[in-house]
This record gives sequence, C-alpha cells and structure tokens, in this order.
Amino acid sequence: MVDHPDPGQDAVGAFTAVRDQMQADLEDPDKVTEEYDGRLGRSTWGNAVHGFVNLDLVVHGWDLARATGRDERIDPDDVARLIPVVEKMAPVMRDNGAIGDPVEAGPDADPQTRLLNALGRRA
Repeated sequence: MVDHPDPGQDAVGAFTAVRDQMQADLEDPDKVTEEYDGRLGRSTWGNAVHGFVNLDLVVHGWDLARATGRDERIDPDDVARLIPVVEKMAPVMRDNGAIGDPVEAGPDADPQTRLLNALGRRA
C-alpha cells in the first residue's frame, strides 16, 4: 500500500497521489489482470475498476448534474457499457444498501432512464 497525504490536511495532494497511483496501476498489465475472489465471484482488478469505479464516476456525475441543474445527459456509449454491469451488480449493491430499490421505468423509457432507474434513481 502506498502512503498518501491525509485528505484532511492536503486534499489536492491526496487526490493527486491517488489519481497517479490509479493511473500507474491501470498501465500495469500484471495489476490489471490480477485475480481475486469477490462478492460477485472470481474477477480481476481491471474488471473491478470497470465495474465499480467507472460506474461510480458516470452515475455520480449524473447525480451532481441533477443536483446543480446542469446537463444530465450521459454519453450513450457509457450507458450501453454500464447496463450489463448494473444488471450483474445491482442485487449485491442493493443488499449492501449502496443503491435503493429499482424505480419502474415506463415502456418507452430510453436506455439512460432505464440505467438510472435500475440504480434506484428517478431520471
């Protein structure tokens, strides 16, 4: 484990250190393919980043846009990439209390709305 600055003392330094470590790990083929046994079964560190970190960045970006009255559109490629991730992870995330119960999406709902509704958000 790498020692990072305390975010309470140096938020920018902590963010920079974590970002740089994440980038280095993403560029390390041994790290990306490193396997582990998790709640969703056997996986790799790279798949975990894709499933958790990327999902969080996209969805919380939408959360912030919604909260601040900004453009809430999610890139359609991100939506398409994350729908199967959410289909696989949603039950575990719901059991952990990380997301709420799904919101019913109407029959004409677009993919972004279906994605967000599956995560318990009202799009």
